[in-house]
Amino acid sequence: MKTDERGKRTMTDQTAASRCLISVIIPVYNAGPYIARCLDSVLAQTFPCFEVILVDDGSTDNSGEICDEYALKDNRIKVIHQPNGGQSAARNVAIDAAVQNDECKWIAFVDSDDKIHPRYLELLYHAAVDNDCSVSGCNYMKVYQDTDFPQIKKEPQMITAEAFYCDRTVSAISPWSKLIRKELFNNIVRV
Repeated sequence: MKTDERGKRTMTDQTAASRCLISVIIPVYNAGPYIARCLDSVLAQTFPCFEVILVDDGSTDNSGEICDEYALKDNRIKVIHQPNGGQSAARNVAIDAAVQNDECKWIAFVDSDDKIHPRYLELLYHAAVDNDCSVSGCNYMKVYQDTDFPQIKKEPQMITAEAFYCDRTVSAISPWSKLIRKELFNNIVRV
């Protein structure tokens, strides 16, 4: 790791090309109008050490084709096509694929209609690693039109489990807005 002019940690291009630390899981169903915007925001991350696992969950629009086009442009993107089974089933298929990648140690979830901040993975990763946490999370902002992101005004901070679940500081019940240590998914029994 090296630091940029602001003292922020960065990775060299060589390190980035040879490592995959995060599997970004995106379930896709009839997301044609917004999946490109989502993928563009993921590919614009300041933290380059990731793969993207897209699960086309039986889309009846052009979502699957858009996913395939992006996979041809960027080898970090993998696409799985399956019959429609719902968002949870699509996430589970992607988790299974992520668990098979020994290089990636973390899993992040993004919804196909999300646009994520360019520092999303960077901030979540360093918040987890620097504080020896198994889960890091962030807040979110609903945006109904394409707009620039506001300036990040707060540095990451530790919160208690009580604040996480009770004060709604972070959306505790959703998988998106989180970075989760991959080993937490090992040996999960699905019924």
